[in-house]
Amino acid sequence: MIIQIITVVGYATLLYFVLMQLYLLYLAVRSALALKKTRNFQKYGRVTEMLSSKMSPPVSIVIPAYNEEAGIVAAIRSMSIVSYPRLEIVVVNDGSTDRTLDEMKEAFKLDKVKLPYREDIETAQLREVYRGRGAVDITVIDKQNGGRADALNAGINVARYPYVLCTDADVILDADCLVQAMQRFVEDRTRTIGVGGNVRPMNGSSVELGHLVQTNVPSGMVARMQIIEYLRSFLTSRPAWSAMNALPLVSGAFGIWSRQALRNVGGYQRSHLGEDLDLTMRMHRFHRDNDIPYRIVYEPSSVIWTEVPSELKVLRTQRIRWHRGLMQTINDNMDVLFRPRFGKLGMITWPGFYFFEY
Repeated sequence: MIIQIITVVGYATLLYFVLMQLYLLYLAVRSALALKKTRNFQKYGRVTEMLSSKMSPPVSIVIPAYNEEAGIVAAIRSMSIVSYPRLEIVVVNDGSTDRTLDEMKEAFKLDKVKLPYREDIETAQLREVYRGRGAVDITVIDKQNGGRADALNAGINVARYPYVLCTDADVILDADCLVQAMQRFVEDRTRTIGVGGNVRPMNGSSVELGHLVQTNVPSGMVARMQIIEYLRSFLTSRPAWSAMNALPLVSGAFGIWSRQALRNVGGYQRSHLGEDLDLTMRMHRFHRDNDIPYRIVYEPSSVIWTEVPSELKVLRTQRIRWHRGLMQTINDNMDVLFRPRFGKLGMITWPGFYFFEY
């Protein structure tokens, strides 16, 4: 009897991993085809030339900041010189207890202003709004602490432009990342509501004045393994999901959204452990429930760089939070599983997330 049970469990385990590998192989092949198509588009298209003109769709970069006094000024300066003709920077000081706000006041000559505030998305109470007098087009919101999602929502409320890049204060943007991402909106402005980019680890690389000047492989094995993991996560699955219009996640470190679409779904969900995954799924649901044509796209050539954990203790904490966020979102969207009305999101992507990630 025991031998029979062990045999059944063994075959079931073997079948599970065979199915997982077939699923990953399907995504890898589909991603390779999608990447080839993207490469041809960039080689022969003329969208980049148009985006370098004054006809470019304007973008608001929203940066939540909590106790970021050490690097907030360098981060803002780095983002302000990204190769894009029409952008503004909105920084949300989320109740910092250090000198984050003071550092920005001194660096960018901030003046207190009275701006008409549209509370399209409910947030924690705002204290003051500041505008810079220097070369950087910057608006700074000082508000009570409400967490990252709440800070992003406040920034979305204040943003003047129709497209919003939600990012973090500790990332470095490639010079052309905005141009590469915004071309996806330009090619189909009617349907495109969101574009995600490619996140790469920068551990061990050389950074000067907020720019990555030399990429290197980190010395530690923990960071090295994450380089492989990020490549697998971003390049062997997301192009396939994007091609099927079934992209389940636009990374919180780099995601550009239509501001109107963000308002329609109520912005980021506060206190959610996986606010970026949750937002992407709510975008899918809203548009499918209301029969609104849409697409959410992944652009592999739009690259940002971030520092990944180099110690197992820190990595463990990060991944526990990520997985709890995944579990929370899966539980909120169980009715998407194998539902034809959700298209390939419900028939391919979400079952893969449920059985092989969750």
